[in-house]
Amino acid sequence: FNFLFLDAGARPVALGGAYTALFDDADSLLYNPAGLAVARRHTATLMHNQHFEGITQEYAAYASPWGWGLNLNSLNFGEATRTTYSQPTGAGLGKVAMNDLAFGAGYGREVLGVRAGVGLKYIREFIAGVNASGYAADFGVQRDVGTFPGLSVAAAVQNLGPSVRFQSAKEKLPLNLRGGAAYRFSTFGSPSVMAFD
Repeated sequence: FNFLFLDAGARPVALGGAYTALFDDADSLLYNPAGLAVARRHTATLMHNQHFEGITQEYAAYASPWGWGLNLNSLNFGEATRTTYSQPTGAGLGKVAMNDLAFGAGYGREVLGVRAGVGLKYIREFIAGVNASGYAADFGVQRDVGTFPGLSVAAAVQNLGPSVRFQSAKEKLPLNLRGGAAYRFSTFGSPSVMAFD
């Protein structure tokens, strides 16, 4: 389930994934569900990413002005030739496929100046005819630093959940801890932001 670490959305990708302390758009759920707390309008993201060797990533996200959001993240590795120890070239063995899927929903709310959010996701991985699926949760907080207008700090924990079984083997979910800061300011009358994770 390492695909859960892939960045998605044009803005977060352009910022190198430094999105923990940014908020108010559809991509918040993927990085820190607390950002959903201050979405003031309907926002959506649609992305198609063409990687090397025919690997493709599809991503869609939505955030509502009522604090909830949804996202869908899919990674398709295409097909590869099936091989065995006795037939390392795979002649006549056909093809195998691998793909990953995550569907998430979350909610964020601001209480006493602290934005907090929770996200739940269903995850599935398919490798050469074997399926594994499970559930995970994300939790996050964000806070504006009152003594420095425009500065916000944040933290999130992602992919909390039970191990997932692949046939007879159990795989732990890739736990991820995030911390970050963002500073919003104006440059010649245009809104700007610096972000650090």
